[in-house]
Amino acid sequence: MRIMIGMMLVITAITAHAVEPPNFVIIYADDLGYTQTSVPMMKDRPELAHALHQTPSLEKLALRGMRFSNAYCPSPVCTPSRASIQFGKTTARVGCISIHDVVMNKKQIDMSKNLSIAEMLKEANEEYVTAFYGKGCTPMGWFKDHG
Repeated sequence: MRIMIGMMLVITAITAHAVEPPNFVIIYADDLGYTQTSVPMMKDRPELAHALHQTPSLEKLALRGMRFSNAYCPSPVCTPSRASIQFGKTTARVGCISIHDVVMNKKQIDMSKNLSIAEMLKEANEEYVTAFYGKGCTPMGWFKDHG
């Protein structure tokens, strides 16, 4: 019996270690409505998919992964909203209420006090490769140093 339990523990440990970390793709678009892609954001409500706007690449991603259909925009302004999502904090905790707070850095926000999603993933597993494409929400040059 002890041998059997020992073997099960070894097999469990080997199997658990062999699991690859998941991939993350976060798509964040300004002014994109809940029903403006061909992906029904709620699986039980297929009528929410848009018939005119065809987004086959998003459909493939949605089929292979997770979709988060119960989310709220952290700010009505794009830059604070992006900063909030990037750092996993409210706009007030990031220190960003308007575009000028971040891009122009008028408040001299010390972004080094905030860990980005990319940095958090690397702390969890150093093998993660991260990239950011698109419109930024931090002082110029910040991304090259933070994931």
